[in-house]
Amino acid sequence: MLSRGSDSTKSIDMKKLVLMLLITLCPMLVKADSWTPVGQGTWKDGTFVPFCGKSWNVPIECSVENPKLFRIQPYCLRGNHLSGLPTDNVYVYIHVENSEKVYMEDYAYSYNGHHIWLSQKCEENGWDINYYGKIIGNCVEFPETTFMYFDTVLNFINSPEHSHYNTTSAAKHKIVFPEGVLDYVPQTETFVSIGEGTWLDIFMTITDGEKVVPAETWTVEFEKSADRPGRYRARPWCNADAMHNGIRIDGEVIICADDPDKVYLENFVLNGDMEYSQIVVENGWANGNSYGKLVDGVITIPRSYFKRRAISSDNWDEFWNINDNLVIKLPEDYFVTPSSSGVYFGITAFNYEPRIKPIELLTKNNKEAFKQFVNEREKADATYLYYSADVAIKALTERKYPDDLNSVAMITFTDGNDDGSLENAPDKSWNDEDYQNYLAGRLSDARVQGHPINAFSIGLKGKDIGDYNYEMFKSNLQVLASKSEQATEVNDMSEVETTINDILDNLEKSWINKKVSCSINMRATGDRIRFTLDKTREEMNNNPENSDLWIEGVFSRDDNSLNDVVYNGMTSTSGSKVLAERTEINGRTKYKFTFENLRDADGNTIETSTIEFWHKTASNPVWQPHTEFKQGADAVTETERTSSAVMFVMDCSDSLDNDFPELQRVVNSLIDRLAEGDNSGVEDIPFYPVCDDETDAPVEYYNLQGLKIDNPRSGLYIRRLGNKVEKILII
Repeated sequence: MLSRGSDSTKSIDMKKLVLMLLITLCPMLVKADSWTPVGQGTWKDGTFVPFCGKSWNVPIECSVENPKLFRIQPYCLRGNHLSGLPTDNVYVYIHVENSEKVYMEDYAYSYNGHHIWLSQKCEENGWDINYYGKIIGNCVEFPETTFMYFDTVLNFINSPEHSHYNTTSAAKHKIVFPEGVLDYVPQTETFVSIGEGTWLDIFMTITDGEKVVPAETWTVEFEKSADRPGRYRARPWCNADAMHNGIRIDGEVIICADDPDKVYLENFVLNGDMEYSQIVVENGWANGNSYGKLVDGVITIPRSYFKRRAISSDNWDEFWNINDNLVIKLPEDYFVTPSSSGVYFGITAFNYEPRIKPIELLTKNNKEAFKQFVNEREKADATYLYYSADVAIKALTERKYPDDLNSVAMITFTDGNDDGSLENAPDKSWNDEDYQNYLAGRLSDARVQGHPINAFSIGLKGKDIGDYNYEMFKSNLQVLASKSEQATEVNDMSEVETTINDILDNLEKSWINKKVSCSINMRATGDRIRFTLDKTREEMNNNPENSDLWIEGVFSRDDNSLNDVVYNGMTSTSGSKVLAERTEINGRTKYKFTFENLRDADGNTIETSTIEFWHKTASNPVWQPHTEFKQGADAVTETERTSSAVMFVMDCSDSLDNDFPELQRVVNSLIDRLAEGDNSGVEDIPFYPVCDDETDAPVEYYNLQGLKIDNPRSGLYIRRLGNKVEKILII
């Protein structure tokens, strides 16, 4: 494979130089992408004369980072290659960003000492002419004469000159994609912790001479997909129990159990050097049928159902000599799909090219993977600030979030001005000011499930900022902030950390949903209803006009609604009309009104006290109290954690110098803070002793998701009294 693109305005010689440079970097570029399978397609070869007219099935993968980039292994054994020639696992990369200008990156097919180099004649591959493919329905079609190739014998070279290519393709080349794939934007799955299970391992067994060491069983933390409930994720070899010779083994596995009779593991890599594959069609094995089974929470996959190979090898080995089957015991409630609410976090790290840690629900289980991404970043001598911010906005807007998403934020840190984004500008005539205006518009107009992006910028002057470009530095900070007061210039890394924490203090106010539910008997149309939230009837002298915190509206029996609603002393997202939910409480019909996101004038969640219900009619315009309106039954207050999305844009330019390790520490601290908000289970309820004498302690209630309930109604709760914690059932 050769380059991922070069600028058409450069000379051909410069293109060749860039191509040579990228060939050297090629392995690094390949590893930077994450890939997801999108199904089986068909490769109708029109590139090489020996293959012309032949077609065969191929698995197709899509880049997570760039959903318009696909890769295929057309000459791989697993691709059901029908050429009759030996196989080669070479990847072919197909770019479909422009439906009228589809191109494949250069690649080489090797067999029996021959190396066939193929190049599509387009500027992205360094040519001064352009032959492109087009998307027609589910098919990408390349015209005749689109490709050039040449055959070298026993003389492999890394970068053939275009003058070496001596044969032109003479037939149309087609790639048929699965239905809808070319329009598909792959989403990062949301995995949520579901507890501990066990793992009887067969992959890390070792042979001591001729003796096979028995497989071991250890405890493993499992996660479950909130998007596709039959999928589970684990990092079995990262657990301390799984340490081999004192070393943790890096590796993640996805378990697919949608069909309990056809369970399989997706291909995975251990320790960066060994790939494992279960022999099933979904993993690309033609006619593969080696599935495991899920019975009562226990997955069993026979030991002979796997192959492995070194990453550096093209050949798959039969599974090594072991005596055990893989046995995975999922957590007790494995069949229950957990809530996917929480903080969705992603990182866009950049210098000359942005690298994305895809946005996903941040939990205590996966925070180390985020930290690893941060720690693996390296400095480089470029600052593609505008382009990277644009990529970050795109990542935020394309991700699917839970329905309770309530806040979207982007925090950008930079120590310099833009240096190179014009290489990727949507319009080649742009200058820096044009790109600034474009970004300002993007941030203003972008919506994430209806929510605007709340953008913050933090600038620390690097060594490349002087008097001559300081104003541009300040201007960039303003462009990358939603409000001028959200653009902050700091003097050192300690102020960077302080600013980030201040931003989070502000954001977290919007991550809480304080809601009040009030259930009443049927009223007449036109009756005026008021709920007071701050005082008892006695404190108000039986007059709700003495309340400072109330909700009032006019009842209608037409649709059981409260209309022209006024929120005094607070705001709410429920609006001026609230529909009632018809419920049964203790055998009586009630109409429950729920008011969401109650906040004071400063945006803080309100603190409610006793809730009272009052009404008055047209014939009797005096407020009437309702003494049978019961706290905890008719009046319920809940505090819920809603979902939020946060993208951190991280400058990794050389100008940070010795501050770069400190930046990595600060970002890791940010990850720790966000992950601490993970309320994935009852064990996360913060039960701290408040006094020595439990009889003097306040009683607190929490639901089973760990959320505090101020006025619990019927149901199962966690009750805390001082140091005493117990489950109780309220009826």
